Amino acid sequence: LCEVHNASGTATIKINGATPEILIDNGSLKTKLQTAFAELSSSTEVATIIQNEITLTSNLGVLNAKMAKTVNGGLFEARNTSGTLRVNIDGSDSPFVEVRDGTDKATHSPASFQIQALAGTIYVRAAKLSGGGYVEVRNTSGVTKVAMDANTGGEPYVEIVGTDTVRHQGLTATTASAGAQTLPSNPVGFLVIVVNGTTRKVPFYAA
Repeated sequence: LCEVHNASGTATIKINGATPEILIDNGSLKTKLQTAFAELSSSTEVATIIQNEITLTSNLGVLNAKMAKTVNGGLFEARNTSGTLRVNIDGSDSPFVEVRDGTDKATHSPASFQIQALAGTIYVRAAKLSGGGYVEVRNTSGVTKVAMDANTGGEPYVEIVGTDTVRHQGLTATTASAGAQTLPSNPVGFLVIVVNGTTRKVPFYAA
């Protein structure tokens, strides 16, 4: 054991061959170095380096940030003062970035983006599929209500699911300059839409 003291007789550097470790202490900051381990601490925070991981914690032991090398790649976590995960970055072969608040999270990966509750219910999802881009919007129960599919290999579509109404908020006209067209006498049914706040019915006919 070897110690170096300051003018007041306080040991500011300690070298311990049994541990082995080196401890540097200036009264407000402490640095501890061991084989594959290093620690820097103050009265409020502790930074730790251990092999493939760096962590930042409060003096109460609450983890605030972590950067690590895992078997799948690099990982970074940022947490609030209570230690709750807020940002998660994963650099594996299936990389993603995840941002959270107290109830929901947004996750972005190379081929998709989604917003969902922490409990698992997905509200918005956008993805790159084999046929092209796809977007869906769901209600609070996770049921898809609006879907848009570019479907480059087939027919692209926009779908309103269930009993919800298609709404149009924009320009309308009461006349047109196109030529007249005789329509069948009996429509098969009517599309119900809301045009500028007023419910309208648009007839459709058998093919």
